[in-house]
Amino acid sequence: MKRPVFLTSGVLTGLFCGAMILLSWGAFYLQLKTDRERTVRNAFLQTDNLARTFEEHSLRTVENVRQVLFSLKEIYEKRGGGVVRTFEEAANASVARYAIRSREAQGNLFNLLSIADEKGDLVLSSQVPFNPVNIVARPFFRAHRDGEKGFLVGAPFSARPQENGTSP
Repeated sequence: MKRPVFLTSGVLTGLFCGAMILLSWGAFYLQLKTDRERTVRNAFLQTDNLARTFEEHSLRTVENVRQVLFSLKEIYEKRGGGVVRTFEEAANASVARYAIRSREAQGNLFNLLSIADEKGDLVLSSQVPFNPVNIVARPFFRAHRDGEKGFLVGAPFSARPQENGTSP
């Protein structure tokens, strides 16, 4: 029996090779698709973990700053007000020592810690040497003067363009 012309060994070999190429490309496409889905899923998971870590770090930082500021407020109230020239003068209270140690341990977290009286004059400051400054025109001072009772984080600002921003 004679085979039809289209079923010769060359044609059959070509069809088989074409089918194998199509199957290989199909498997390659499916593998790429599943790898991409897995990569996207992992990227979302890593981004979620990073966001959670950043949020927890931010909350710890703000809580630490709040504790130090309330400690400084306590020192000022215990001394009955008045100007304290240096933190070292106020360091007879354990709260003040904690504030100083915390500031040293935090490194660059605190640029400046200060307490102002009701007129806006600085009465306690970590700035060395102590320079009396009036901050009555600053937005964060006005917010507290106008009735803000809690812990307030102001908008960052920089006194000089080359400095990092400071949040009052």
